[in-house]
Amino acid sequence: MLNIKNAPGFRRGVVGLSLILGPVLILLGSLTQTGTEVEGAAYLDALAESPGATQLSTLLSYFGFVLLVPGIVGAVHVVRQRGVVLAHVAGAIALLGAIGIAALVFSTFYDLSIAENAPRAPGVAVYDGVEGYPLAFLPAGLGFLGLPIGMVLLMVALWRGGIAPVWVWPVALVASFVLQFELGGAKVGTSVGSLGLMVAFGYVGVRLLTMSDAEWERGAAPGGRSPRVA
Repeated sequence: MLNIKNAPGFRRGVVGLSLILGPVLILLGSLTQTGTEVEGAAYLDALAESPGATQLSTLLSYFGFVLLVPGIVGAVHVVRQRGVVLAHVAGAIALLGAIGIAALVFSTFYDLSIAENAPRAPGVAVYDGVEGYPLAFLPAGLGFLGLPIGMVLLMVALWRGGIAPVWVWPVALVASFVLQFELGGAKVGTSVGSLGLMVAFGYVGVRLLTMSDAEWERGAAPGGRSPRVA
């Protein structure tokens, strides 16, 4: 599967594993995350009380979103006939979103440093002070809006291209909605939403891993079924 002497198989393996492992790491990161229900001083207190869990959660989530990047690129690659334009547009949006979220997640290390090394009142002022930089919210906006929109549209493109079954995009849509609005609370919403993405993306990852190299190269669906040209 990851034979470096077989370039198509190696690329397919990297993409498939990325689509599987990325959402798994994001889910694990959400399960170990602290301070999700509070803001300001209470948020910094929660980080300071669990520095180990905060670092673990941040690393898991960061690498989870980073792994989505090769997965998204490969998913776009495999759509060759029907849904090509949609796949490329969706992939571009999703990539910007994944990179934006990864950058935002990594900033948690700076929040932890403030929580552990600054007096609480000045620390809260520094933490809240980022709101005075409007451009700082661009990556966050790209992530919170671009990633779910791009992922759902990419799932639609994979379905139109004959790569994935129809249920993957509604699952991705519901999961993104739960993540976006944190239904049931931040912890529950993040965990349930991440689980839904793990199911949708993981299924696509497994399907890509089961493709032959020839199917991967021509963009055919697993089992030799070619997408319908449109």
